[in-house]
Amino acid sequence: MYKNIFSLLICLVSASLISAQELTIELFQYENFKGKKEELSIGMYNYTDFKYLKNDQVRSIRVPKGLVVRAYFHSNYGGEFRDFKKDEASLGDWDQVISSLVVMTKEEYGDEPSLSDRNVVKIFSEERFKGRARVLKAGKYSYEQFQNIGDNNISSIRIPKGWKVKLYSDFDFRGPAVTYQLTKSTLGGWNNRVSSLEVIQDEIKEKGNYSGAKVIIYKNPGYKGMHLELTPGFYDYTDFNHIGNDAFSSINI
Repeated sequence: MYKNIFSLLICLVSASLISAQELTIELFQYENFKGKKEELSIGMYNYTDFKYLKNDQVRSIRVPKGLVVRAYFHSNYGGEFRDFKKDEASLGDWDQVISSLVVMTKEEYGDEPSLSDRNVVKIFSEERFKGRARVLKAGKYSYEQFQNIGDNNISSIRIPKGWKVKLYSDFDFRGPAVTYQLTKSTLGGWNNRVSSLEVIQDEIKEKGNYSGAKVIIYKNPGYKGMHLELTPGFYDYTDFNHIGNDAFSSINI
């Protein structure tokens, strides 16, 4: 009897240890979870990463408890976005418009930014928007102005739409630098390396409404081969994904 109870407890504990890392979301070609299906685990995906579905083809989605999907209107996580936290048999206004997405745990997702947070940048001392935080408006900041976060101690950043943040490894805005335009739950190789930074509002957006504008770069002449859609913003060759550095030969504006 005790052996059976012990075995049951082991099974229950094992089931409870199934983490969100092992879960997958499902994208479907048609409404009501029908047609071709794409299964994706935690990570970042462009439509070019899909095995079975094409661009702008998602019509329903299954999201298991513990995960959140942030879907983007454009590839490379650009344009408007919507968060899905549960199964959706029909996507309404988001039917057949998804070009890229991020699958994350609810812990990574954190609390939804308030309206006031959408007009400021927030830096955090820990990954996934945890630890000590500091709100920054447009301007230049040395590590002394990070206040309770300190030097070489930034690990995640919330960046609202239309803003960008340039990070520097040395004080007084010197040394190696990197620019981000999207919220980062982790800075990867830039974790705990920042000694100064610059918060900038996107000048392109200030000059006019370029919503929906995009440029397409192609690897081969004549608008052929692998291609990448770019919305208004600033890009380094590391953002070109599968095309690479010094590798595109034609451009469609």
